[in-house]
Amino acid sequence: MNKKKIIIVFSILLIIMISICIKSSKKNIDIYKYTKNNRTFLTDTSVNLIENTNDEIEIYRSIFEIPGEGKKIYMELSVDSIAVWKDSDLSVEMVKIFLNNPPEDDEYYESGIYYSPTDKYIDYDGNIVDSSDETIEYEQGRIKYKTNKICDNWYYFEQAVW
Repeated sequence: MNKKKIIIVFSILLIIMISICIKSSKKNIDIYKYTKNNRTFLTDTSVNLIENTNDEIEIYRSIFEIPGEGKKIYMELSVDSIAVWKDSDLSVEMVKIFLNNPPEDDEYYESGIYYSPTDKYIDYDGNIVDSSDETIEYEQGRIKYKTNKICDNWYYFEQAVW
């Protein structure tokens, strides 16, 4: 191999190692603490995403797709995707941030946080659930879903779909 190829291979390996280190450091973030400490930023960003969404559901799968301040969420958390729901028929608006981190409960496959402008629980299908319970948990067909409140307008969720 010539010198140029060695430098290219070394550079690629270095980038991969740095990416792995960054992702593994993000896994140690306490999502409850992060959400409480960054509630204003997360809320402002979510409101902006909802206001600028033309579709009923818009999904951002990478930092390169999401507009504006949403990029900061990708940089600070280990994000798989961000879904923005704006459904005029059901009057449901929500920003759901799916995390790469494993759920706290190993019976679930996905976890994340969501913003609820109405400050009400929202179920798996996007329906508002009016409840004063600390945690909402249910199984319906091939869906298992659990959500609990973190702070004003912000909720943690875990779900399994099979």
